[in-house]
Amino acid sequence: MTLRVLPDYALSPQSFSITAATMKSPKLLPALGSALAAALSFPSAASAAFPPLKLELVADLQLLAPLALTHAGDGSGRSFIVEQRGAIRIFRNGMLLPVPFLDIRSKLVPETPNYDERGLLGLAFHPAYANAASPGFGRFYVFYMEPSPNAPGTADNPVNCRTVISEFRVSSTNPNLADPASERVLLKFDKPQSNHGGGCLAFGPDNFLYFSVGDGGGSNDNGAGHTGGSPTTPRPTNAKGNSQDLTKIFGKIHRIDPLGTNAPGGQYGIPADNPFASSPNGERPEIYAFGLRNCWRFSFDKRPGGTNRLFAADVGQNAVEEVNLITKGGNYGWRNREGSFVPSFAIDAPAMSAPAIDPIGQYAHPGIEIGSPPLPQIGVSVSGGYLYRGSAIPALQGKYVFGDWSRTPIIANAPPNPTGEGVLLGLEETSPSVWKLATLDILGGNPIPRYILSFGEDEAGELYVLTKRVQATSGLDGATGLPSGSIYKIVPVPATTPLTVNAARDNFISQEDNDSNGAGSWIFAGATEPSKNQAAVRRALLGFTLTSIPAGATVASASLQLTMDRTIVGAFPFSLHRMTANWGEGTANAGAQEGAGTTASATDTTWAKPFHGQPATWTSPGGDFLPSPSATTSVNNNAAYSWSGPALTADLNTWLANPAANFGWILKADSETIMVRCTGTAGQSSLLPASTDGLAIGMKAFGPNIRANATITAIDDAAGTITLSNTHLASVNATISFYLNAPTAKRFASRTGSTTSARPRLTVNYVPPPPPPATRRKQWEAANYLVGQYIDDTYDTDGDSLTDGLEYAWGFSPRSTNILSSGFSVTPPAADAVTLTFRRDPLATDLTYRAQVSTDMVSWSTLATSTAGATPTGPGFISESTTDVSFRSVTVRDSIPTPSPNRFYRLSITRQ
Repeated sequence: MTLRVLPDYALSPQSFSITAATMKSPKLLPALGSALAAALSFPSAASAAFPPLKLELVADLQLLAPLALTHAGDGSGRSFIVEQRGAIRIFRNGMLLPVPFLDIRSKLVPETPNYDERGLLGLAFHPAYANAASPGFGRFYVFYMEPSPNAPGTADNPVNCRTVISEFRVSSTNPNLADPASERVLLKFDKPQSNHGGGCLAFGPDNFLYFSVGDGGGSNDNGAGHTGGSPTTPRPTNAKGNSQDLTKIFGKIHRIDPLGTNAPGGQYGIPADNPFASSPNGERPEIYAFGLRNCWRFSFDKRPGGTNRLFAADVGQNAVEEVNLITKGGNYGWRNREGSFVPSFAIDAPAMSAPAIDPIGQYAHPGIEIGSPPLPQIGVSVSGGYLYRGSAIPALQGKYVFGDWSRTPIIANAPPNPTGEGVLLGLEETSPSVWKLATLDILGGNPIPRYILSFGEDEAGELYVLTKRVQATSGLDGATGLPSGSIYKIVPVPATTPLTVNAARDNFISQEDNDSNGAGSWIFAGATEPSKNQAAVRRALLGFTLTSIPAGATVASASLQLTMDRTIVGAFPFSLHRMTANWGEGTANAGAQEGAGTTASATDTTWAKPFHGQPATWTSPGGDFLPSPSATTSVNNNAAYSWSGPALTADLNTWLANPAANFGWILKADSETIMVRCTGTAGQSSLLPASTDGLAIGMKAFGPNIRANATITAIDDAAGTITLSNTHLASVNATISFYLNAPTAKRFASRTGSTTSARPRLTVNYVPPPPPPATRRKQWEAANYLVGQYIDDTYDTDGDSLTDGLEYAWGFSPRSTNILSSGFSVTPPAADAVTLTFRRDPLATDLTYRAQVSTDMVSWSTLATSTAGATPTGPGFISESTTDVSFRSVTVRDSIPTPSPNRFYRLSITRQ
């Protein structure tokens, strides 16, 4: 008799988806500034026209550097993800298929460690990809860099790598695989440096293929390999550069017919209406638009309801990032312009062949002050996106969504831990040709702790953000050792729950002494009367306990309300700043003294100390807090006022994640008095202050022996002196107050105020934490798979010869090695009986376990059955015992007749 153990897993395939250093401004001269000012506005916070949005993680820790996400337009609902190091992956039904659609990793130029812009950069499917009657059927196009046989070139004409634009075709037998042998090269060209590759591919509404090429690399478009450039330093400021040279392929957006043949070499066609299609002067006939530095992603507004306009993001040099509307033959200014400004490295560049077209949106790098009004300082490398035409977020319809790689620059020898601060941005056309820039309101905060590599659009018009945790292209996540790429889908913010939180503590501090008012009915902020308190400053501190917000919840929006009931001045801006150190609310009560405060108790905070009775002082007198405001409101006459905005919401989410860091906010007037010890000689107008920090020309001076209405007219930082508009009445050796506005002080009700409705309160709208997985199957998937990982009961994720379906049925991990006998075993005959043992999960109500026997492997008899978690039944069932807390070990016996033919045993498991 022969015994065979046959674990038979006949499961229906189940789909799986889860929802779960300051730098000075370079010399840049405004160009066409008045036209730009008329077309753009730059809000300090998210525009109300953009709805709050959520980033829903759909794929994580499986992609190294996802650079593009697009679709084939074939109705399959699949998305195709470009990996920079040469693979194209399919994302279907919420899962990344394990086998790449195309793998050209062996063709690529070797990767440069730490940071590399080369690789597989672009993908576009022919508009007729799904039309079997069209020549474009099954064709798609890629943009990549390979080693060049001409490398390294010469000093004047270096060669770093070769750019290739190729056509491939889908397999004739498998729609999820491309035919790697079908490559047809359309275009190849060497590039001088490793960066600025461009790399975007897209078909326009005219069915022609558009592609972007950067200026060749390096910086300033005036090095070796750039028209008029030089390999030596200083490099010429009068170079023409590749982007303005119409005989060069670099620094352009091009347009070709990939199925045509009238181009040089016959591998593609030149549309007859290209700007230089038939020029006799040597211009590249492929050119559609020029004057671009490194166009990193462009897209057409060609979905239903769209205008067919072409939006393109162009990465700046050291100062300005920009978004352009591309028109045929348009010149976008580089290297003569960076954004709408003239950079110092191009002040005498040759005249351009066509006037430069200003961007529809631009912003400055952090630390760069440029423009009037100044451009917002947002990030260092723009990533183009899409004009939204999906259906899931109606309030986003018709708005352009894009972003910036990070607020932080490229780091030499970057660490494996996350360092990116990607920013989500938007542009809205508020009236024809007038665009408004916005920082988007993202649930959980914006910037996000990722590098934003690119954006994607699926077949339904919904948008995705492609990111990675670390800088290096193939860098792994430092925490898990897995690929650091993540893909997020942009979705609406889920329904929120409102909550009102009353202040748990408050206080105010006085600049001129150690007074406080921890137990008083009022808190104060702003500068006092110069004649009474020498314009000394008041600041209010407020703290809130957030334990009433459920663990795992995310604050979507919040506002802090204060009631102001006494003022002697008009409107001034007051800002909340997040505190970075703890502070006290004690028993001091000024009573009728109100704004003057009273002597602080040991547990009260003061201008000098967070706790008056302890030796520790603030790092900076007046409280330790972040310099950037969390929210700002103009406070005018007696009324209730609210402070709100993305930064305030981000503070709350930070505190939810780390309650120990919840030190509340400090409220201060944006314009405050600086009090500093000064000395000066009678009859002179100069003063020697202890420090010039914070002093500015135009500030008023007030103090002993200072003439009325004296103002600062000059500051000599090197000498440490200031000059006033009037001479001193007598010698000066005292604390002098300097201010732009005083008085600005306002009185607000404290948390112990007599009117309950006037007390400080925080109104919060939070998204509750997601519910736990509803079924045993979902619990197992959540515990054992990465977000977006491929799940199939017939697939063997860990390669241990047990299918994932068996691993689920036995409660094993599909990502670690297990053995068959741990789930099903057969004991050799004893006393004319065979004992079978199998493992079952009583909570897996979607499973049916059957221990079966056969003599011919055709007809099977069931010895024991367990359905929907129930206790097994059947003629062979003997007993079961508990193992591993909740699993059961089932014992089954088969009595063997004499004589007996061969007997075969199996465990059949089916899932509903």
